[in-house]
Amino acid sequence: MKLQINALLAGCLLSYTILSGQQSSLENPARNWITQNSRNIGLQDFSTLKLSFVRKGNSGETLRFQQMIGNIPVFQSEIVMHFNKNGQISYTATESFKKNVQEINTEPAVSSVDALKKAHISSHSKGDITFEEAKLYVFVTDQNETKLVYRVLTSSYENPGSWETIIDAKTGEVISVKDISFRHKEKEKPEKIKNTRKLKKTCW
Repeated sequence: MKLQINALLAGCLLSYTILSGQQSSLENPARNWITQNSRNIGLQDFSTLKLSFVRKGNSGETLRFQQMIGNIPVFQSEIVMHFNKNGQISYTATESFKKNVQEINTEPAVSSVDALKKAHISSHSKGDITFEEAKLYVFVTDQNETKLVYRVLTSSYENPGSWETIIDAKTGEVISVKDISFRHKEKEKPEKIKNTRKLKKTCW
């Protein structure tokens, strides 16, 4: 019994290692398709694609390729591909891929520590800090400007929410601040529930 459990644990660890390494036997066919369709996709010479996610399921296998400039990911820019059980492409999605991103210098002039400080001020953090994270991205603004930014996520005890602050990593300017936490919809008011019940009763 003990040997069976150890074997099971070893198998789980091996599966986790493979998944975390994002490996897939379908990566080469996926990259071949991307190369063949690079003009339609709008793939630039200065950007690359990194296999960032692999998921295997009953319907086949899904691969996600993150757009990169150097070693910095382009914010919310990826190509998604799904292969069926026969290893054939059944779905592709390139809508989020940033065709208009420009080549920029990816060395920050602002430190991540300073970015965190600015984010806490901008998002009005109060009380104990329950979470904070600062990651570099290449970011395309609403005005189609390409910037190197910190995407900072912060949460604090007295200001609930998951606050996303986008900060220019060259100038320190705060580009945007918003709460991206998921919130449940408010419960229906008693009056509305009561009226609904009455309506159902008359339908009977």
